Amino acid sequence: LGGGVLSGGCVQEEIRFAICPELCAAMIVCPCMLPNEAITVVGGEQFSNYSGYAFGLQYAGSCTLPVQRDVDGTPLVAITAMDALDLRGDDSSLAAQMALKEELRELEKAAAAFEPVDDVALKTWPIIATGNWGCGVFGGSIPLKAVLQWLAA
Repeated sequence: LGGGVLSGGCVQEEIRFAICPELCAAMIVCPCMLPNEAITVVGGEQFSNYSGYAFGLQYAGSCTLPVQRDVDGTPLVAITAMDALDLRGDDSSLAAQMALKEELRELEKAAAAFEPVDDVALKTWPIIATGNWGCGVFGGSIPLKAVLQWLAA
């Protein structure tokens, strides 16, 4: 959870945790995910804007975008973490990624992440955005991961 946000990472997950620092608290209280688990954190408000990506990432001022809030003041923002298979140092060929064990693991992971906890959550957050999940430094195949996520949804 949080990727390399505390150790110098500066891509998708790390950027989100950096601009929404409340998410970093989840790193302390949430256990490591099992292959069939995902973690959703509600209320991680964005405080900073940024420009660039990876080693070109830069602070771009305070975020002043209005955010919808629950009756108790909690920002109605939900961030779901779903760890992809890390293929660094392993066979990252498409054939290896399409092995049944690997495909089932990724399908189960995405299904866990996409399943709303109740009807209120589904109504509040009806849309999922994942980017190229597991396809950056982890070496996943963009088309394969897209299909697996589509099937899980």
